[in-house]
Amino acid sequence: MLPVANRPAGLALALTVAAVGACVDQPNPTEPPRGLRPHLAAGDLIVVTNTNGGNLSGSLRAAINQTTGGEVIRFDPSLAGAKITLDTTLDIPNPVTIEGPADKGIVIGGTGKFLILKVSQGATLVNVTITNGKANGSDVVGGILSTGPLILDHSTVSGNQGDFAAGIRGDKITLINSTVANNTVTTTTDPEAGINYDLGGELTLINSTVARNSGGGIGPFFGGGAIGKITLRNSIIANNGRDNCVRGTLGFVYEGNNISDDDSCGTGVFVMHIVDPLLGTLADNGGPTKTLALDRNSPAINATDCDLAVDQRYVPRDARCDIGAFEFVFTTVALTIDPGAHVDRSTGSAVITGTVECSRADQFDLTVDLEQDQKIKQFKSVTQATKTISIACETTTQPWVALLVPPSGGVFVNGDALASVRTGDQNGITPSATSRAIKLSVSRK
Repeated sequence: MLPVANRPAGLALALTVAAVGACVDQPNPTEPPRGLRPHLAAGDLIVVTNTNGGNLSGSLRAAINQTTGGEVIRFDPSLAGAKITLDTTLDIPNPVTIEGPADKGIVIGGTGKFLILKVSQGATLVNVTITNGKANGSDVVGGILSTGPLILDHSTVSGNQGDFAAGIRGDKITLINSTVANNTVTTTTDPEAGINYDLGGELTLINSTVARNSGGGIGPFFGGGAIGKITLRNSIIANNGRDNCVRGTLGFVYEGNNISDDDSCGTGVFVMHIVDPLLGTLADNGGPTKTLALDRNSPAINATDCDLAVDQRYVPRDARCDIGAFEFVFTTVALTIDPGAHVDRSTGSAVITGTVECSRADQFDLTVDLEQDQKIKQFKSVTQATKTISIACETTTQPWVALLVPPSGGVFVNGDALASVRTGDQNGITPSATSRAIKLSVSRK
């Protein structure tokens, strides 16, 4: 028997779109925020204790087989970051929540021969990666096939294959702080390698990223029915192998700010920003699942109002959030200036020194200024000089050195001066500056 612990009744089964409509305080960025944490409406918490891909006691499949609807399936802490390689498609017949560990997540994968998840009445996936699935026969998609409400939160669907659809296919799909990337289709006829939604269904993307799929990003399956509703809120659909939004924009609703690098998802500054979001490759950037990092020059940075308190990695978002699943973290810089400086007697130039330390390894420029009030006979004057130096900054304290040459005819002399150093306004760097009074000493040689 699997370990089972009773849970209080009367709590919401899964995440809802309303639960993420506003930011909440985050006491610990490694844990799911309170407003996003799934709970039971009724039923039990079931704990998976091993990575067996079959029906062994304590396995994910055995946990699913126990459900009747309303359960939450979590994983023993020792399985954080582990991969469960299924031996065949995992059928989910009842509405459940599968929640991986918030720090390292859980990977549910296949052998590249079958569909990974088949959802009948709905499921919520939190901190989960779905990978290495392949469409086989009537399954038509490699990652997730859902005929009930499907919610992905802090999750990634990648590395799946299919004929016309590869990542996800369903009739009511919601992505929150999630990524669909690197999925591959084998056909060239209107394929949606990322997400395939029913023509009369619903797709909602909230601060999510659909990119680098070999076919289209998202598109409908023409199986009949009324026009559905596709809501794009602060999301990126870009860098896919063909149109990012296959077959047009019928039923599209735009909220916040969204980015696409073609006009297939709509045009106009209040609809869709047509620009390359400058995404990195899918990688472990921290958090429970892999993400597509933003380049420091990405137009997605600080481009929209905050809807969510954290990003896909549970990294806190700024008050002015980034578009997509990834929040760029600016480098912070600590600067000091040494109290004394040497002046070369022959040139009148001063060598100013100090230290720099960064929150992460980075490269940028420092601008150093030196100003000295001087009195020649009865006349007062000011000698100034500025120097910009390049810094390869580390997370440990290191020195910086700048040679400041006064303008023609000027020299620095013994005495007091004011020195300052600043990073300036540079992409990816939180501006930092400091200044202090220093003592200049002319060398004897």
